[in-house]
Amino acid sequence: MGSKSKYAVKWSRGIALLTLSMLAGVVQSAVLESVEYQPLQGDRGNVVLSFDSEPAAPNSFSVDKPARISLDFPGVDRLAAPRAQDVNQGSVRQIIAAAGNGRVRVVVALTSSGAWYTSQN
Repeated sequence: MGSKSKYAVKWSRGIALLTLSMLAGVVQSAVLESVEYQPLQGDRGNVVLSFDSEPAAPNSFSVDKPARISLDFPGVDRLAAPRAQDVNQGSVRQIIAAAGNGRVRVVVALTSSGAWYTSQN
């Protein structure tokens, strides 16, 4: 049985941080089980992605207009999570996930773009 893994997208006043919290396990075909928004104080919040096992590190990119952060998880081939969630809290408007071509893409639609970076814990 594989171990669970979580990824979190964090931001504060236009600065986003993707924190990768991965537990020990073998990289294998994973399933995106859930997508959760966690509001924090001020204009901050987390988007937490939970997988049934540890996925490969995501490829990520952002666009300014419209403001979005996109994360591609290769080897994640299924969604158990809802395809779209309207959040409309803090800087997050919506979170969309889609599976295809041997990967899952998660798009976080923001109210405005800003500097962001990824980090692995």
